[in-house]
Amino acid sequence: MGQKRSRRHHYVAESFQKRFCSNANKLWYAERNTAGKIVLEERTPKGCFWEANLNTTLENDTPSDKLEKGFWWALDQDVSELLAEIDQIFASGKIPTIEGEALDQFKLMFATIARRSPDASALPSPVDIGLKYQQKLKSYFQAHGIHGQPKHEDPVWLRQNGRSILAKAKASSPKMVIGALREYVVRWAVPEGKSSFILGSKSVYRAHGGGGSGHLDDPKTQLYWPISPKLALVLLRAPSTQFPMVSSLPTHQVRAWNQNICKTSYSCGSHSQALLRSLLNR
Repeated sequence: MGQKRSRRHHYVAESFQKRFCSNANKLWYAERNTAGKIVLEERTPKGCFWEANLNTTLENDTPSDKLEKGFWWALDQDVSELLAEIDQIFASGKIPTIEGEALDQFKLMFATIARRSPDASALPSPVDIGLKYQQKLKSYFQAHGIHGQPKHEDPVWLRQNGRSILAKAKASSPKMVIGALREYVVRWAVPEGKSSFILGSKSVYRAHGGGGSGHLDDPKTQLYWPISPKLALVLLRAPSTQFPMVSSLPTHQVRAWNQNICKTSYSCGSHSQALLRSLLNR
């Protein structure tokens, strides 16, 4: 008998979530329910940042976890190894530097993670994608004189095929984004005092020094990825004299970054219930 298929697909890896957990290995987790209301409760990483069948693809019309287990699990392992190395370098009193070929590889990892979440971008829904696929099939049938119509009016079929197409697209090489990031360099941000970063479902967020359009070609754009409550990785355009290798962020700026995470994310988490409550105005 084959291995049972996994249906709980995390868009923030459990191993990564643990970096933000309390000593009890739990997160205070906030997400919007189907009614649009924010629900805040304490959970283990297994119950946070996941969606059923998110990365399920169709292989010969059969649901498959090939992409989830073969691609995303491997990426999560690479991320864990990279973060362990970064932690070790900081613990030794040094500053990690990512340059040359390693920087190119990191940007690929970074860009892939940035579009992993269901709320990472304004993409069409799986059903909408399935409808477009259905129309292409109908056009193909008509163009080649194939009798009958595709039997694809079923919403389940539309959703499964649309989801499969979307999942494969998210795992493909983000060439346009990589090109836009070619002039970006890595910096580090550390919260001052007792301030802490929270974890968001999108993982990677956009900040702007003094405004800007938000596009990657905007010289004021900064991309930040909190990798622990006390450390964020920042990508910004080079050269930059306004952001040193390690920048100590004042409390108000940390809060602004956290508020952006809450505002633009479907879900977020923290080791601190009080911190999340304050950000959610609860």
